[in-house]
Amino acid sequence: MNEIGGTARAGTEVERLVRLNVVALMWAFIIVGALFFLVPDGVVVFTNLVGSWLGEFSEAPQTGFRLWLSLATAYMVLVSVLAYLIQRDLHGNRPLLLVLAAGKAASSLTCLLFYLFSLDAFGYLLNFLVDGSIVLNCLVLYRVLDPRRRTRARASGLPRGLERGGRGRAILDAVLATVLADDDRVDGGRAVPSPALDEELLEYLRGLGPSGPRALLPALLAIEYGTPFWFGTLRPFTRLGPAERAQYLRGFETSRFYLRERVLFPIRFLATTLFYARPEAEAAIGYERPRIDRARVGIY
Repeated sequence: MNEIGGTARAGTEVERLVRLNVVALMWAFIIVGALFFLVPDGVVVFTNLVGSWLGEFSEAPQTGFRLWLSLATAYMVLVSVLAYLIQRDLHGNRPLLLVLAAGKAASSLTCLLFYLFSLDAFGYLLNFLVDGSIVLNCLVLYRVLDPRRRTRARASGLPRGLERGGRGRAILDAVLATVLADDDRVDGGRAVPSPALDEELLEYLRGLGPSGPRALLPALLAIEYGTPFWFGTLRPFTRLGPAERAQYLRGFETSRFYLRERVLFPIRFLATTLFYARPEAEAAIGYERPRIDRARVGIY
């Protein structure tokens, strides 16, 4: 019950931050749209001034023709209304985040094209960067509000990626299979079957608190995508062959770089501790009876 309650409180906190984010966007759209409408030439002059402080940019020309201003004002009204509707019902209006992202992507990319092929004015570059960041923000919020993500988090108590079928779980399974198969004390170098060892390891980390599984995922990603730096290949760890995986992980254990060595050490320590505490594993390495009384003290 405490875990469920904690997950619910975390979900509420995330939704509060998402709502604040969207409300801030709404007010930014309203203020900028008002400036466009009330002082369009002043906005142009200001962006030219800022550009002159930051580098050598061409000056954007002022124009008295207001048709484009009318269309820009309508666009700013539209995105402000979209943000207002999204913050009123985050989950019900979640698809509107994609509509908002599409509009901002069009604004950002056209400004980039104008900057590259028309006039290198600072205003074009600024709008490309600002609206591009809004696009990324909207996509992140869309992913955060995914109802399937919230359901999986409630069910497993694990961060996204470590649920069964997730990317992190696949990396963990590959690491566990490699570190156990690399141990010549077990069945001539072949690991004794270890059903649900990943579940045991994750259950132990859950018992340490929410930070336990969260700390595991970055370590697994470092192992998966560190191959270009530490193994000289573009293939991630899970795409390597068994011999290559073993050689790659041995590099972690023998590394003189402390942080790299620490990435694998806690995973291997927990995996071997959990694995060799099993009666079948103890028997495979010559211990016919458990060396400790699990009924009284467990293995921890």
